[in-house]
Amino acid sequence: MAKVIEKVLWAPQDGPQRIAMNDYRAVDELFMGGARGPGKTDFLLGDYLQDVEKWGAAWRGFFCRRSYPELAEVMVRCQEILGPWAKWTAQNKTWTFPNGAYLRLRFMQHDLDWMKYQGHQYPWQGWDELPQHPNDQNYVRMLACLRSVHGAPTRARSSGNPGCPGQMWVRHRFMPDGVKPGTVIKVKMPDGSFKTRAFIKASVYDN
Repeated sequence: MAKVIEKVLWAPQDGPQRIAMNDYRAVDELFMGGARGPGKTDFLLGDYLQDVEKWGAAWRGFFCRRSYPELAEVMVRCQEILGPWAKWTAQNKTWTFPNGAYLRLRFMQHDLDWMKYQGHQYPWQGWDELPQHPNDQNYVRMLACLRSVHGAPTRARSSGNPGCPGQMWVRHRFMPDGVKPGTVIKVKMPDGSFKTRAFIKASVYDN
C-alpha cells in the first residue's frame, strides 16, 4: 500500500500565534498588536480555519480591512492558505469550503459602512490592522452580528501596528491604563452579561 503523505499548508508558530489560538480561544475579543512582521494576518486566517471542519455551513466568517487596496494584499495570502481547500468567488469576494463554511473579505472605509450588514450573522470576525480605523464605530456595531443561530462559537479577532489613527481607542479597549499584555479583561455589558477582551503583544522576532 502506497504511503500517504499529508502536506501541512499552515500551522501556528510557537509564540503569540499558538498562544492566542490555544490559551485565549475562549476570549470574546482578542487583539494581537506589535511591529510589522510577526504574522498577524496569518494568525487571523488560522484562527478562522480552526472551526471550519467542525461547524461546516454554520461557520461564517467576516474578514475586514480599512480599504480595498489593503484588502487586495490579503487576497494573495488567502490564495496561498485557503486556495487548496476552498473556492474563491470574485463577484462577492467570498471563500467557500466544500462543507458550506465561508469567509467573506470586506472593507469598511466610512463610519456608516456597518449598516450594510444589519441582520447578518458572522460568528467569527477578523479585523486586520484595526487601528487604521480612526474610531470604533464600525467595529463595535459589527459585534451585534457576532452570533450564530446554529450554536457555533463566537469570537472577534483583530491585529494592528502602532502609529495608526485609531491606536488610542484600540489601546483603551484592549489594554486600558494599568493592564498588562496578556491580561483577560472582564467587561459588563448593558444587558448585564459579561464579555472578555485581551491584548497579546507580538514582534518580528516571533515570526
